[in-house]
Amino acid sequence: MINHCFPIRRLIGISLCSILLIGTVYSQSGWEKKIIDSTRDFKRIQFVNSQTGFVSDGSACIYKTTDSGNNWNKILELNAVSCEGMCFPDSVTGYLSVTFTNPVRSYIYKTTNGGNNFLIIAAYIGGSMPNLYFYDNLTGWYYGYFSLYKTTNGGLNWSVIPIRNSFINQIIFLNQTTGYYLSLDRLMKSSNEGYIWGRVLSSDYYLNNLFLYDANTGYIAGNSDSGLIIKTTDGGFNWNRVFSTSEFMRKIQFLNVKTGYALGEASRIFKTTDEGSTWIAQNLEPNYIYFDFCFSNAFTGWVAGERGIGMRTTNGGTIFVNKLETKIPENFSLYQNYPNPFNPITKIKFDIPTQRVIARSGATWQSLMVSLKIFDLLGKEIQTLVNEQLNPGIYEAIFDGSNLPSGIYFYQLKGANFSVTKMMTLVK
Repeated sequence: MINHCFPIRRLIGISLCSILLIGTVYSQSGWEKKIIDSTRDFKRIQFVNSQTGFVSDGSACIYKTTDSGNNWNKILELNAVSCEGMCFPDSVTGYLSVTFTNPVRSYIYKTTNGGNNFLIIAAYIGGSMPNLYFYDNLTGWYYGYFSLYKTTNGGLNWSVIPIRNSFINQIIFLNQTTGYYLSLDRLMKSSNEGYIWGRVLSSDYYLNNLFLYDANTGYIAGNSDSGLIIKTTDGGFNWNRVFSTSEFMRKIQFLNVKTGYALGEASRIFKTTDEGSTWIAQNLEPNYIYFDFCFSNAFTGWVAGERGIGMRTTNGGTIFVNKLETKIPENFSLYQNYPNPFNPITKIKFDIPTQRVIARSGATWQSLMVSLKIFDLLGKEIQTLVNEQLNPGIYEAIFDGSNLPSGIYFYQLKGANFSVTKMMTLVK
């Protein structure tokens, strides 16, 4: 699977203030709302591993997390006109493309210490809002309005690459030699390190975002009179529509050959688990516009949007718990999963009792905050199945270990004054 650094339409980003996150669980979809900074509209988010991520607004204001998004620190603020591209090939090396006016000048900023310092490494006079993409920490492309530049030494030197009259809105390379660039109505391919390009797709609809899973399989999210996703299985020469929806599609990402996500414009993200044949909508917090998303593993993902919002999931965006009975248990209980051993799906049953609260108006009954989490043999948290207020009752959660290796795992139920852990075995 290809590690992509996607361009953005706008950015901002030095203070070391820590941003307070306000969190609530959007329980209908398994996405948790976190306000990073309500004064910013976040257009770009990227996680380089499960802990380290970066988010930016439209004028080069960059925030960083090192604890999977629980806390964010502002690391850069330039107050530029735009910051069209942000790309971190690894946790220490990062590049930004930033545009200022009076006169119009575009710069590339680089950090080699995880964002503690940024230095200008290139300037493009007269240009406006170029993007950038880096295949690794040395090889990258700087592009925008009818222009394309390439570096092979981390931005110290850039060579001009002639292209046809076309605005480039995205570049992706599979390896050092084979790559693609996407414009609004065409897809171009290069097999010689990006120096010569040939057209492989012409389109009557807008092509917004490209994702390449491997040398043969790829997806494009776009729109015509409505949203669509198209797929290739032969390296981009032939494409078939696999999904249509009423809303425009902004971005697409696949985590493995079967599981992928696509971001729409109507406070929804769509998920497939069958290589794009069917897509299920997951509702995000309503009344927000979302611009970008990123998954760091099969379960943990972020969506960034306006007014500082970030939506996070730790279970792939899906609630896996069902209430089996309305009967009120007297005590907390966690049962052995069934089947056990399992491959790859198992069920976990648990009981949530009542909690009686004495108030001035009399006795009332209250729901309880409950979490059900999966851990590996070393104690590393793998997935959160439940993390919300639950009314008293008998519940059953479904755990899918399709993306995990065979081995012993633990599941833990925690509530008020209660915690119990049991063991289960995944055998493939």
